[in-house]
Amino acid sequence: MRFISFDAAKRTFKSVQERLHHVQFNNSGYMDPYHAVTLFTPPWDLHLVANPKTPDSLVTEEATYFTRTKIWRILPTFHKIVKPSTSLQSNHFLTSNGKTSFESFAELRDQRSGVLLGSNYEQDVYVSQSTRRPIKLPQWFVGLYQQQK
Repeated sequence: MRFISFDAAKRTFKSVQERLHHVQFNNSGYMDPYHAVTLFTPPWDLHLVANPKTPDSLVTEEATYFTRTKIWRILPTFHKIVKPSTSLQSNHFLTSNGKTSFESFAELRDQRSGVLLGSNYEQDVYVSQSTRRPIKLPQWFVGLYQQQK
């Protein structure tokens, strides 16, 4: 996956998967469910979990987050279009922030035709590492993703 851009006004990340690996497909030429849902991984998961020591990380020694709800919707067009040579574009939107949680929505599209292949809704909760109880999101995170008025 290649990160392309972040639009703060629209609270949107864009990324592109230029070529899919043949290992992601079964003998019939279809992508297995595990690899299909990994295409919906939001860029903040890749950054914030992979780099827990950075100052702008949600994962610290004191706090982390977990997924409370996740709903994937893979459309029939997914299996018709997605082949190893397919280029995919994913758009990830932070739809809302609460005091202790945030919600996101993702779309997966064929990069060439723009056809919608699937979507993903996710709600994550920010918690204390020691108590596992919800705590307030860091101010930098709330400020970064505040809706533009």
